[in-house]
Amino acid sequence: MDVIAPRPVNSFPTPGTPRHPAYPSGHSTYSAAAAFTLIAFFPQYAEDLLRLADNTGVARLWAGVHWRSDHIRPVGWASRGGVDHQPIDRCGDR
Repeated sequence: MDVIAPRPVNSFPTPGTPRHPAYPSGHSTYSAAAAFTLIAFFPQYAEDLLRLADNTGVARLWAGVHWRSDHIRPVGWASRGGVDHQPIDRCGDR
């Protein structure tokens, strides 16, 4: 007796659906952290930097590597102070 049933016809997941559990996206984490760090130096480019960081994470969703929550959480971590801005403030005091 077969334990694993054969895949029914036309039962493939949609393209872009990860085949694994959710994990925070490293790409989203690094790009958001970089964006918020650069915004401290170049606030006039905040909108462009955040858009670029978001594009990096969203591309991972379209590639089927991550779930949406894997992208949203790391961006939130970076926006709430995941980046230590104290060294940046000390550099400005010199």
